[in-house]
Amino acid sequence: MVREAQENDPTVLVLRRSYTAPRERVFRAWTDPEQISLWLRPTPEIKIERAESDPRVGGAYKITYLVPNDPDPKIIEGEYVEFDRPARLAFTWVWRPPHEYAGELTQVTVELTERDGQTDLVLTHERFPAEAMRDHHAWGWTGAIDALDEHLQGVGDE
Repeated sequence: MVREAQENDPTVLVLRRSYTAPRERVFRAWTDPEQISLWLRPTPEIKIERAESDPRVGGAYKITYLVPNDPDPKIIEGEYVEFDRPARLAFTWVWRPPHEYAGELTQVTVELTERDGQTDLVLTHERFPAEAMRDHHAWGWTGAIDALDEHLQGVGDE
């Protein structure tokens, strides 16, 4: 995996990763709530209580996280703004209170390219208001896309 925190632009984070899985399978893992529940978290200790997804332009998603030793669930939600199956997906990303970054609207773009039986992913998360928020999300996304790799290895052909 390659992380490209833009040193000269604290508003953008770019992560690259390759998966040994067909592009359609990787795309489905990003949009199917049952699959999202299995991998889209920074660490295994953080659990997803519920994932909802209406994968289409204008459709919404919502993910509720349970963090150990924290009584308040963490909720992320947004709207799909691009949906080009299985190549590209873009969605807004906003935390709800009481998360420390609640209300800060950012955008995530996932680009998938199939190459020699693998799928190359480029994840761009942008519009961060501060470098600290970008770096916090870099940690989270790094764990999540590692977990996606483990998830894809465990998913059979459908």
